[in-house]
Parts: sequence; C-alpha cells; structure tokens
Amino acid sequence: MLQEKEYENIPVPLLHFSGVKVNKRLSLGLGEGLGDLGKTQVVVINPSFQDLLPLRAWPASYYKELINKLLRTNINISVLIVGKKNEVKFSQQFCSEFLPKRVYNLVGQSHSLMELMYVLNHADVFVSSDSGPIHFSRMVKDIRVVSLFGPETPELFSPRIENSIEITAGLNCSPCFSVYTGCYSRCKKNVCLEEITVDRVYNTVLKILKERNG
Repeated sequence: MLQEKEYENIPVPLLHFSGVKVNKRLSLGLGEGLGDLGKTQVVVINPSFQDLLPLRAWPASYYKELINKLLRTNINISVLIVGKKNEVKFSQQFCSEFLPKRVYNLVGQSHSLMELMYVLNHADVFVSSDSGPIHFSRMVKDIRVVSLFGPETPELFSPRIENSIEITAGLNCSPCFSVYTGCYSRCKKNVCLEEITVDRVYNTVLKILKERNG
C-alpha cells in the first residue's frame, strides 16, 4: 500500500484541449464570451449548491459576497459558475443579480468530465469547497486552486498540486468525518466552514490574480 508521500510522486497526465468538441449549450454559454474572456482574468467557482455531503459546502451567501467583492475590485475579472445538472435551479436564482457579461452561469452545461476540464482550462483561479472538481483540476496545466475544507482534512483530500492553497478554520472539532468513517458526523451546522471568512478567501484569490497578472 502506498504511503501518503508516495502519492505525491505519482505523475498526473495533463489534458490537451485543441480540437475538443463541447455540447451546444456549453458552447453558447461560454463560447459567445470567449473573446471577452481572453481580455480578463477568469475566476471559476463551484459553489456546490447540492453537495452529496452538505456539511462540506461553504455558504452560498459567502460565495455571492466573494463575487461581488471581486467584481468591485477589478473590472477585468470574469466569473464562471460551474455545477451539476441538479443544481441548475439554484444557480439561476444565485446568478440572477449579477450582470451576465461579468458572471457566466455554466451550471449543468458541462455534460462530461472533458467539458468541465475545458472550462477549468480558462481559469486563472478555481475556487471550490472539498469536491470532485478540485481533484480533476490536477489534469489542467498551470491552474491555481483555492479549496475550502471543513469537516474533512486537506491532509488527505487536497488536490496535491503545487499551485494549490487549502483554507481551513483550524477548529479543534475539524475534521469530524471522512470516507473511512462512512462520512458520518453528529454535527448539524458546519461552523468549520462558516468560520472561513469571505475576506480571507477574497484576499487569497486577489493575491493570485495579481501574481498572474505580472
């Protein structure tokens, strides 16, 4: 059985996106803005509106505040929202107050892993709570990932890439569950994620954007 440090040495194949065909809805949702996106810095956000383990999700209101702060700070930032098909209704309500040319709602529009990776390939920064997409992001070259951890530990479940920043509140009760305990917790309120402030995530993302902007 491989030890923790040995996993870090396993090479991960990078994906190449030339010639990738995407479904019509994703093409329309993203493609119409690609010319404009090329002139901006792109933040991709996975809010996990309907996470299989709700305790892992950072509050949607925090994501909304984060987006508003980013858009007020730098007019050259575009935000892409991604998620699963069963989250479309939630995403429509979530995105309704944002200008469509600044925030692109792509929830439910990537119908395959390759299409999701195609979206992440446009990202300067990818922000997400602990979920599948942060691990898939390892296959995208030069991506910067900001992942938010609460009831699970980044020591086991971080993306394990060089350009990844894991943020936790550092509470004594965290982590309280993992796949090894059947993802069970008596906790009914994920204070461990609520204690991760919007300002902390915002400052982390903004620092990365400034570094990438040279």
